[in-house]
Amino acid sequence: MIDWLNGRARAFTNPADGIEVRADWASGKVAMTGKSYLGTMCVALAAAGVDGLETILPVAGISDWYRYYRCNGLACPALGWQGDDIDLLAAFCFSRERDGLDAGARRRYQVHLDAIRAHMDREGGAYNRWWHERNYLAHLPEHPCPAFIMQGLNDMNVKPSQAVRLRDALHGRGTRSCLVLHRGDHCYTHDLEGNPVNGYAHRWLDHYLVDRSTDIADIPSVLIQDDLDPGVWREEPSFPAPDARPLPEFARADRTQRDACGVIADDVDATAFRRDAPEDSIGPWRDELILADPEPRHCLRFDTAPLTATTRFGGTPVVRFAASFDAPAAILSVMLVDIGSHRRLTTAQVSTGSLVCGLDGPTIPTKRFAVERETSAYRILSRGWMDARNAEAPWARRRLEPDAWHRYAIAMEPFDQTVTAGDRLRLIIFGTDPEATTKPRGQRLITINTASVTLELG
Repeated sequence: MIDWLNGRARAFTNPADGIEVRADWASGKVAMTGKSYLGTMCVALAAAGVDGLETILPVAGISDWYRYYRCNGLACPALGWQGDDIDLLAAFCFSRERDGLDAGARRRYQVHLDAIRAHMDREGGAYNRWWHERNYLAHLPEHPCPAFIMQGLNDMNVKPSQAVRLRDALHGRGTRSCLVLHRGDHCYTHDLEGNPVNGYAHRWLDHYLVDRSTDIADIPSVLIQDDLDPGVWREEPSFPAPDARPLPEFARADRTQRDACGVIADDVDATAFRRDAPEDSIGPWRDELILADPEPRHCLRFDTAPLTATTRFGGTPVVRFAASFDAPAAILSVMLVDIGSHRRLTTAQVSTGSLVCGLDGPTIPTKRFAVERETSAYRILSRGWMDARNAEAPWARRRLEPDAWHRYAIAMEPFDQTVTAGDRLRLIIFGTDPEATTKPRGQRLITINTASVTLELG
């Protein structure tokens, strides 16, 4: 399409009549936008460096397919979508099949699909050359086009790291970008009540498509919707925001002993999760993991002291620790939680009014994120996962020798959250995560050197 708009390709009204259509009205300057898969196509074309693509405005777009379907050696798709994988998406998106395929085309399609299934290595989970080819960040040109990136901080489909890493990659190449982080999940930004994003995006498009003299100097590098007052959007020079504070000290009762160890009995069937009722049991499983007293056998918890002041935290948490195992393979999961009873902002949206889209466009409802009707005891701030055999790298798998110690550094998802005075932060280390990872049967013992556990924000 971009080639056609720039006169480098031909187009016809239909496959049969030979009636050509020329884009003689086009300037050749093109922008791309869209959400989810369409947002991903924006990033892909930017990585390809197509001449004429002046800017992209991806909404919840994927910048690295490995990190969408895998995580540190694990098959780990969108939260709650276990079993989904890139071969299923390829089949779903093969729109030509709807028009009918001849036998030759069907055979070629099946060969392509079989190659995907061979290279994606669902069982192994390794980052390989095939996945590297689908990491758009690794293939950005020296001077990629500017990007206006929109992302939900609570999106566990296309997770926040996809947008943050794209922004960081562009920043490292000296390319202009604006990263917009809202409080929703996998949703648009343009219909949020009172948002400044639409005005910024309009001027951004004017600047790159129509007139470079259109001033965009005041458009911030990062724009973050406030979590306490969602009508406020914070303009920041970077992510994490400069006023985000370091995490306080986490502790366990036995952590003062240098050789103190805690043992995790990883067996998802010994928890509140039920294989025969996964959707109904995820809530009780979370409550058990985070709140159950005494601490369940399938996790270890580390708490801060109650905060003495309301504090903003943000960035990418990285948890480090040493562990040993009684089995040749194991799953490691980590979670950061705000513990405290409040009515919190949710990702659910309620209509508040209407918005006219353009001069002759439709009228759409405006929305805001709803607040809980009743208090909740906690909020999950961030999560992370790793195959324990991939301690060195996603592409380097090593068998776990019994009782041998391994050191881990697990990067969790980026977050930005204001935590109320009196609340505590809780770090939880556990094994199988039935919301995110595969669910092996049987028990594995994971021994954690509790004195080695640290958590920092990057």
